Amino acid sequence: AGTWAHTGLTAHPHTQMAANALGLDLQHHRSCGVEDIRPLSFFRLILTMERGHKESLCFEFPEIADRVYQLSELIGHQYDVPDPIGRSLARHRTMIQQIDELITAGLPQLVTLATGYATQEMAGTIPT
Repeated sequence: AGTWAHTGLTAHPHTQMAANALGLDLQHHRSCGVEDIRPLSFFRLILTMERGHKESLCFEFPEIADRVYQLSELIGHQYDVPDPIGRSLARHRTMIQQIDELITAGLPQLVTLATGYATQEMAGTIPT
């Protein structure tokens, strides 16, 4: 979901081309805004591309603040993956590549965060 996304839009053509180069098909992807997927408390882990997205979600939904991370935090850093909308195909490729690299390198942390939260949830130590 997008922090400030309009619902129902297809992925930008440049994003689709960049994703296709990695073997991903976004042809059927449609955007949806955060307001369309409430309650956010249902989600064990929420990842954002930019710090502003994280701050906005934590401010608007303080009950989920402990589950919101920037993608870069998966590898122990904190930096933005800039939104390439309105920019060149090269910027879209860079964004797709950054996300792919962060998820690949951060997969152990991603699993730890998601399963750790699930374990707490099953033990009844956090609200569902």
